Amino acid sequence: MDELTISVEKINVEETTHDVITIEETVHDVINVEKTVPHNGKPITKMAISPKSKYIVTYSKEDKSFVGCSQKQEGNNSPDNTDNNVPIYDKHASPEYYFQSYMDFKVSDKMIIILNKKFIYDIKNEKKVILNNSNNEPNDVKHDFLSNGDIITYYNHGIFIYSSSDNGNWKCKSEHKLNENNKIFGRVINDKLLVLMDNIIFIIDLFELSIIPYWKVLIGIYTFQYWKYYLM
Repeated sequence: MDELTISVEKINVEETTHDVITIEETVHDVINVEKTVPHNGKPITKMAISPKSKYIVTYSKEDKSFVGCSQKQEGNNSPDNTDNNVPIYDKHASPEYYFQSYMDFKVSDKMIIILNKKFIYDIKNEKKVILNNSNNEPNDVKHDFLSNGDIITYYNHGIFIYSSSDNGNWKCKSEHKLNENNKIFGRVINDKLLVLMDNIIFIIDLFELSIIPYWKVLIGIYTFQYWKYYLM
């Protein structure tokens, strides 16, 4: 616990020919300031950063907790925002049974964290995220975020993009079926997905794919942008 001392001076002005100002009393008030210690001081094991670098989540295996950290926004003159370089720490959240030491979790700018394929967690609202998906996801499904906060899931036979509504429901707004050929997926970077198929690298623009209405996908009236690189 740190102590912050504030000096309050009581000033009395006497009306004299010399306008003498005398200080009669000085009062010292001591205010206790609680200092936040992430993970109860235990070492950080892993960390992830959001697509626009607005939010960072750290995980401590020893403390069995994760902590969200965001930079204070410029132009915010609230009393809690006196220093733009001081991070804001969210409350600890510890769904311990979902954490695994080998997992590679991800986080969005809207404080949503993907721990693994079975658990997506809203740090801000402290609740689990459920994706309304009529398709049975296979074991090799992967999850990631777009820069607008949408969630993308992808596996060998398809790409699905989910968006949240005001009531917190996540619905599939775009779907793209892939052929049966075996593929190797890279990570999502700058709203683009790398796919290796038949010794050709495809770079798929996921933002372009995300704005294609779902009904157009069903009847096959859509296009999406991609680049091809042939490997020799």
